[in-house]
Amino acid sequence: MIYENLDVLILTYNRAQFLEIALKSLFSSTANWRKTVIVNNASTDNTLQVIQNIQKQYPERYIEIITHPSNIGNANNFRYSQKIASNEYTAVFHDDDAVHPEYIERAMTVLMENSNIAMISGGLTAQYNVDEHNWGMLPSTYSHYPSNNNVFYQLICARPTFCINIYRTNIYKKTEYRPEKYGKLHDIVFMMDIGKKGDIALLHGECVRWRQHVNSDSNSLSSGPFTDEILNILSYVHTEFAAYTQKLGMFKRILHRMLTQTLLFNFSYFLYKWAALSRFLTWDEFKKEMIKQNLFTQKEYNVFDKYIDKIFNPMVKKKAMKYWMASAENYDFRLNGQ
Repeated sequence: MIYENLDVLILTYNRAQFLEIALKSLFSSTANWRKTVIVNNASTDNTLQVIQNIQKQYPERYIEIITHPSNIGNANNFRYSQKIASNEYTAVFHDDDAVHPEYIERAMTVLMENSNIAMISGGLTAQYNVDEHNWGMLPSTYSHYPSNNNVFYQLICARPTFCINIYRTNIYKKTEYRPEKYGKLHDIVFMMDIGKKGDIALLHGECVRWRQHVNSDSNSLSSGPFTDEILNILSYVHTEFAAYTQKLGMFKRILHRMLTQTLLFNFSYFLYKWAALSRFLTWDEFKKEMIKQNLFTQKEYNVFDKYIDKIFNPMVKKKAMKYWMASAENYDFRLNGQ
């Protein structure tokens, strides 16, 4: 299937050996599209040679290379991708992962049949040794998160996978990347901001093999994530939860707040551990910071300390299954549109 209304952008910097696998997986796709734009952030390795070799192997794929004269940084490269996006749909993929051969065709099938979907993503598996071989078949199901409560759905069901998102370009271009406020985890808020402008779809199955390696953009003392950045993310989520909860009747409001505060508590602990914030402050000190930010009250913490594993987390698991089933939809897929 050829999608003239889609461009695929890949942002890269000094990952030549991984980029080769990423491109091979991409060009093994059952779909074709207008062009693939590789935005090279002034790589100093053999990135350009790898791209030239790939061009020879896949002459039917049109590749455009943009090389910055100097490294403009990760966040500015994403902003640059917004600037050059010009087609109806824009996919922005990472340079060190492998994409399922059916993913783009399946994703475009869902996108083009649902005008209210602003962004589509897919499930992942995290691996150390990623390759582009031996994929299983993807199921013809996806989760559909409504824009009026998308932050809640992302946290109770599953968050989208930033490295394989396909966007409606007009929405992608007007959504702001904000690393200055949210640090290297700004993609969490970015995808939630997209979800406020339209619905989000998440294809089920192993749509991407997400590479783990020593040069992954993980936590460090020099680049974070830092405490204020994590608190800003949690404040964003808390505000979105509160805005939706206020629209509900009194009884539903109480139940929904119990659910969302539990989700927020679990998410805060996850981010605290993932970002290794223990290098800066203890968990109890971090809880005090969240109280200062009015994310929780001391009374809520006291209740969670006693009952979160006995009452609240079992409630979340039960509700998660309910919302997962409610959001699930089927779609018709025939390889190459057959």
